[in-house]
Amino acid sequence: MNISYKRTLRESYMVVEKGDDPINYEERMLKENEIRSLLSFYTMQSDGKTQFWYDISGKQSLKDYLEKEKISLALLERMLTCIMIAFDELHKYLIRDDNILLGPETVYLNRQDQLRVFLCYCPNAAVHNKPFFQEMMEYVVEKVSGEEEELVQLCYRLYEMSMQSDTTLRELHELVESEIQSQMDKVIVEEPIDFLQPPQEISIPEQIGQDKEDIYYVSPWEKMLQQVNKKGQGILEMITGWGRHKTSQETKEDFVIEPAPEVTQPTQLLYQESRACQGRLLYQGTKGEKDYIISKACFRIGHGDMSNDACLSSDAVSHSHAKIEKQEESYYIEDLNSTNGTYVNGQPLSYTEKRKLKPMDFIHFADVSYMFL
Repeated sequence: MNISYKRTLRESYMVVEKGDDPINYEERMLKENEIRSLLSFYTMQSDGKTQFWYDISGKQSLKDYLEKEKISLALLERMLTCIMIAFDELHKYLIRDDNILLGPETVYLNRQDQLRVFLCYCPNAAVHNKPFFQEMMEYVVEKVSGEEEELVQLCYRLYEMSMQSDTTLRELHELVESEIQSQMDKVIVEEPIDFLQPPQEISIPEQIGQDKEDIYYVSPWEKMLQQVNKKGQGILEMITGWGRHKTSQETKEDFVIEPAPEVTQPTQLLYQESRACQGRLLYQGTKGEKDYIISKACFRIGHGDMSNDACLSSDAVSHSHAKIEKQEESYYIEDLNSTNGTYVNGQPLSYTEKRKLKPMDFIHFADVSYMFL
């Protein structure tokens, strides 16, 4: 089974090529019914093989989404819940689970609503599939390496369960939920309040200056709060005293703000940095976009998302539009399945296609033009 990507002027497709298998009930039914949780597709015959063209326009693969997000218990629970909801809808149409290509590159999210998941149906995919959810958990385990020990252990347990052919998605979800519940149970008050007994009075030296109403500690959280308040009051008194000290030394002369001394070293550092970076994007338009120095190994371009390294103001640019990666001394650009596409010297990039950039290349992120240097 081969997976490739094609792009037209407005649409983006994931193409899955497989043997010329006979058409079954599910495939006939899906051609006549649109299921909300599945990627829409059509088929083509080529050289005795069947190609399934899945419309992924305006969608983001789970792999691209997880590359920007830090794996956490909450994220794992959310991911499993969304996929489980999608499978529940498939079961209403009697579609077999093992005909779903369940991997980080074949599960998609709606860019505008990342709670909505789209699955990839492929007839007779069971012969190509790994055990249920194994490919997904292999990717997650690789991504969480070096994170919190408890989270890594949980992901390994999920991975081991996914390797078993009889494991269900609901069992994986229940394991994550139980881990979340156990972590919540750990957040308990070490000294629970006994409402049947009066609070114990704690003697506090008079020089602290607290009222009698403040000599009862209800819980350790109250102790911490009082300590924070006390430190904050001390800082406030210090600032107030400094202000009084400055006022007493004021004269009737006007304030003179001295100019900052000339600093030559930062200029030298910026020059050295620009030489080391090499890669630059120079804006080629009149709508006020900025120039950028590609100073990271993975440089992301998009609209309105502060996690991007280059935030473009054009509404035609997708939130996660493209990325430029540095490999040794070369730079490669890749489109992130943007809605309006990424073009290098007028040639569109297909999703996941990596194209080497050369000096003086013109790049269009939708309707925003840059020159690469």
